[in-house]
Amino acid sequence: MFEQFLDAAEPVLVTVIGGILSALFGAVLLAARRYLGDRATDILRKSLTEAMERGIAQGYASGSNAPELDAVSYVERTMGDTIKRLGASTGGLLDRARAEIAQRQGREPNRP
Repeated sequence: MFEQFLDAAEPVLVTVIGGILSALFGAVLLAARRYLGDRATDILRKSLTEAMERGIAQGYASGSNAPELDAVSYVERTMGDTIKRLGASTGGLLDRARAEIAQRQGREPNRP
């Protein structure tokens, strides 16, 4: 009697267990994809920050009156793909350069 029940329930159990395993596998893949995406974004942001710092340094070294503009120009020339992937705008890059310069000078951004 019990064997007959198992024989009848086996296809249902296999389907249910297969569904559960598929869902778990999908959840693991989604978590891995999110983690790797976040990690890649962090790497791109770090690269952009380093390029911004180099651009600001070059602006100061050249005696520029607007090192933030020089920095943005440098970043746009050298980091085009990174800018596209991060969705950064020229205005956002300019704000970031000004904030970096203000931080270097030990004051709040956008304050005299």
